[in-house]
Amino acid sequence: MSDMQSRSIDVLIVTYNSAATIAQAITSVRDSPDVNRIIVVDNASSDDSAYVCRNLTADVVIESGTNRGFAAGVNLALGEADSPYVLLLNPDATIEPDMLHGLLTRLREDETAALAAPVLHGSDGSICYGARRFSTVTNRVSLQIPLLRKLTRGPEYREADLFGDAGGQVRVDYLWGAVLLVDRAFLVEAGGLDERYFMYSEDEDIARTAVSRGRSSLLVTSAVAGHVGAVSSAGRRDIILARQMEANRILLGKWHGDWSARAYLAGMRLAFFLQAIVAAARGRREDAHSLMRLSRGAREGG
Repeated sequence: MSDMQSRSIDVLIVTYNSAATIAQAITSVRDSPDVNRIIVVDNASSDDSAYVCRNLTADVVIESGTNRGFAAGVNLALGEADSPYVLLLNPDATIEPDMLHGLLTRLREDETAALAAPVLHGSDGSICYGARRFSTVTNRVSLQIPLLRKLTRGPEYREADLFGDAGGQVRVDYLWGAVLLVDRAFLVEAGGLDERYFMYSEDEDIARTAVSRGRSSLLVTSAVAGHVGAVSSAGRRDIILARQMEANRILLGKWHGDWSARAYLAGMRLAFFLQAIVAAARGRREDAHSLMRLSRGAREGG
């Protein structure tokens, strides 16, 4: 097999003020024998993200000029890709060449699978399985209401569901997009990622599209990758929650109808209102203020 034939993955990275982490992301895949090109789209960063990428010899660096969100950035990068597979790699994520090869091998071997991802390890050593069940109004709202979460099955998989006798891989509803290997032909035929999602839920959406087309998602439990998380939101919980709420509203409306989206928003606003009351009672005024704004439908934590 020639070198070009073996290099069957184009890496797609979308950056936004990612200068502090992007070097590790690019370096982790730069020497992989499976990687053909590294394609970066910079979403109008105010730092040196684009410069760092060029300095690290990314093959293509596109400065979008405006921040239209993660999905739009991926689609812009996808237009430059020509390899059989694309790796969606967050700028705060890393994956070693042998682990990437493991993902590629599993995806090639399973003709029904369209997406594959590893188990994610945080910078603090924490483990995130990187897979969830498809969203419903109940399981999403339950994440914010502890009592409801105890009474219902949330979107999280149990460890036994993922690490049973599965031969190092297991089919899941959807995979987190931090480190996600995708059959490029499938992604192109699907029209890329839905650009209505600015951040969050685009990974679940594309997995639902895969299922609608008779394809599936594989969590490769024998592979691991690193992921810091929440860098683009500067770690602010209110921004993260606002963006997640808006993304889940779009998702549930698309796949379950407007009534589901409305019920979800009502449930989330009630959950944030209850959290605000608890925070105020405990003297956490800033948290209470942010949560109250979320309960009233404020976006972006502003």
